[in-house]
Formats: sequence, C-alpha cells, structure tokens
Amino acid sequence: DYGADSTCQTVFLSGVSGIEPVVWAPDRTYYAVYPNPATDQLTIFAQNEAAPDTRAVLYNILGQVVGSEPITSASSTLPITALPTGMYRLVIYQNTQAVYSQLIIKQ
Repeated sequence: DYGADSTCQTVFLSGVSGIEPVVWAPDRTYYAVYPNPATDQLTIFAQNEAAPDTRAVLYNILGQVVGSEPITSASSTLPITALPTGMYRLVIYQNTQAVYSQLIIKQ
C-alpha cells in the first residue's frame, strides 16, 4: 500500500514551459512531468536514473488508482488516452514513500 506521507521540496524554474513544478525527492533526484495539460501520455523525467522500486501512480478525484507505471529509466511515459477529461493527481513513490505529487489535467 502506498502511503500519503512525504518529504519533498518544490522548486520552480522560471521561463520553462510545461515542466513546472520540479520537485526534489529525498535522494536529491528531481522529477518533472509534462505536458500538462495532456491528451495522450505523460512524460516523467527524473534527473538521475530512477531508484529501484520507483512507480508513478495516477489517481482520479475520488482517490481511485486509474493508472500505474514503473519508472525504470530517467524518462518514462504513462499513457492516459483512455482516461476521461478531468483532473488527476500523479504521485511518484520510491518503495512506498511518496516523493512527488502533481495535479494533472487531462484534455
């Protein structure tokens, strides 16, 4: 089960479109998710190679898991084509600790 507790720092980059916010995980890896809003897929970028047992989980507004993808490299994708238009919460977990969270808009 993935917990909701996390310790992370949000860093905003000015002048960078579609990659804000960037969040530093406790292991000093930063994550960026783009594009947002999205239609087909989300790209998840990690500054470093993803730590073992790192996973992106997408939740709908009811808190139900609607997508999940292991992050096995510095750049991974999460398909969202089949999801209805709306708002979602993307959470990246290392083991069971949440290290990143971002609101996603599906167009």
